[in-house]
Amino acid sequence: SDLIKNFVIAHYTGASNAEEGLWGNLDDQWWREEVSQGRLYRPRLDMLFNHWLAMRNGDEVSPSRVFTTFQDNAAPTSVEVLMSEARRDLGNYRRFEIKENRSPEEEMFHYRLSVMQASVITPALLVLLAAEHDTRIRAFEVLESFLVRRMVCRKTTKDYNRLVLELAVQLRESSPNQVDRVVVDFLRGQQADSRLWPTDADLTDDLATSPVYSLLTRGRLRLVLEGVERQSRLRSGKSDDLSVPLGLTIEHLMPISWEANWPAQSGIDPEEGKRHRNRMVHTIGNLTLVSGRLNAAMSNAGWEVKRGELLKHSQMSLNSELSGQGSWDEDTIHARSRRMAQLIAECWPGPNSAKWD
Repeated sequence: SDLIKNFVIAHYTGASNAEEGLWGNLDDQWWREEVSQGRLYRPRLDMLFNHWLAMRNGDEVSPSRVFTTFQDNAAPTSVEVLMSEARRDLGNYRRFEIKENRSPEEEMFHYRLSVMQASVITPALLVLLAAEHDTRIRAFEVLESFLVRRMVCRKTTKDYNRLVLELAVQLRESSPNQVDRVVVDFLRGQQADSRLWPTDADLTDDLATSPVYSLLTRGRLRLVLEGVERQSRLRSGKSDDLSVPLGLTIEHLMPISWEANWPAQSGIDPEEGKRHRNRMVHTIGNLTLVSGRLNAAMSNAGWEVKRGELLKHSQMSLNSELSGQGSWDEDTIHARSRRMAQLIAECWPGPNSAKWD
């Protein structure tokens, strides 16, 4: 970015001060803070110029070629026009990143994006942030559904860079009031396995037996459970407060160390039953959210004790629904996994949802 600044000042043809007129506030400390980009830490402005040029060119830009790529972009246009576009797009990004400037919908999107560490979408985000609020929020919801569903189904992220740049090109060529439609149509149209937007059936089939506790980071798994809780409250219509407390801990209903207080299923081979149960305890149907103190208090207690503690001390919809559950075993876990998959599908509507039409 220092090289870009020197280049801009050297080639500025206007009468006013180039540093103030063209560079604006890009020397503020916020732009100079080091942020992670993959395994590297770089000044935020360097990272954003990297994403911005990739968005503008529709192609990946190596960190070592950011300056030369900027020079190439300046060749067919004036430095004034190029920097005007850069200041606009980077300014939109800064407003999105600074908490007090975000709407509630943007706040949730920003939080979930941060948990998923999905900075890969920044080139497309730089285009979307220029759109009108309701239009960009709808586009954010589509992108979030795509990312969360693929994360839950443990789909590869190896083609995300290319996918996002192709999307950014289409967004730049579209009208700002149509960007939500562009995102929907673009993601619905992907056919490669590395780009498919998982359907409701994909979610249900995967979550019925997938040991997500072992496969997702705690933050990502907590994000999914928070979405389930919020959707459960929305579906019940019994709660005016849809906001879910952050920072809760993930609790296994049937504990990982279940042997002492949880009798094995009868009528099946003991070793096979043990292997099956050890997998099922990590599926989403056996997980809930609780406060850290309650988590420690329940420990490896049996079902009657656990259920009583959950109903007594937790106000979460995820836990109140357990009131009529007289026992807890592999069959009830499997059934709950499928119910939770439906809530995830509602919270993050898929490619076939009428919401996008």
